[in-house]
Amino acid sequence: MLFNINTCVDKDIFNDKQLWQILSGIIFPILTWRPGKTAESLRAASCLCAQIITKKFTCFDETMLNLSFPIFLALADDNHCKTRAYALDTLHSLVCAGKNVDKINADTIQNITRVALARLNNDNPGNTRFKAINLIKATYTQPLPKNYLVRYEARVAQLYKTVIIFLDDQDIQQSILDLLKELSWMKLDILIKHINVNVPSHKRLNQNLMDYLSDNLSQMTLHNNNTE
Repeated sequence: MLFNINTCVDKDIFNDKQLWQILSGIIFPILTWRPGKTAESLRAASCLCAQIITKKFTCFDETMLNLSFPIFLALADDNHCKTRAYALDTLHSLVCAGKNVDKINADTIQNITRVALARLNNDNPGNTRFKAINLIKATYTQPLPKNYLVRYEARVAQLYKTVIIFLDDQDIQQSILDLLKELSWMKLDILIKHINVNVPSHKRLNQNLMDYLSDNLSQMTLHNNNTE
């Protein structure tokens, strides 16, 4: 059944209403956690199907997003590595859709950040970590909720502090550097502060990368001061 759904969806024969009926009426019930290897495999296959369907939507409304986010946030912590990877891809599609209609709230941002950072920490296969990095990038692109950077400055600071630690990981080091550059627009001064504070406290960090990032951000700060 899932194979037939994927085949039909690939042919672009469904509109958004029909896609939502398939997703919410057929796929979501299968994604409910049940014990056992068979249920685990079925969950992974269904999550792949959901990933394909969400990419086909032309527009998600707020109700769809509110129903979808909790499901795939939970699946990003699933025991099966493929389910986690598919869930991260699906969350990326949902985030992009939510950005288009400006309907992602602060709690959703925090929950996405939590699961994405968890996948950075200890996940295999390695490509799942890159999916998590891309999800963080998408989550913190503009627009953010109104006054987010003022009300949740501490969350942004913690995000910087956590991401910087992963510069020590050779497998994802360049991608983490690129991520920090993408995130720097939010609170540039705080990011520079964490770089300066955390370099001596994390001896194994690649000093060349840290120096490059610090110099780059310092130049951006100088530019901003000169244009004010």
